[in-house]
Amino acid sequence: MCSIGVGAGELEVCGPDDMEPFRLHPWEIAAFRRAFDEAIAQVEADLATR
Repeated sequence: MCSIGVGAGELEVCGPDDMEPFRLHPWEIAAFRRAFDEAIAQVEADLATR
């Protein structure tokens, strides 16, 4: 499980087990969202073929 924090126009993602969080600046968020949406679509396609 991860957590997502938002503040000052940036997004910070914290992974499990006290992993180092990473921060997305405003200009990086749209690219992250596109990549995440593509990954979700691939998972859904993979599951549909089972």
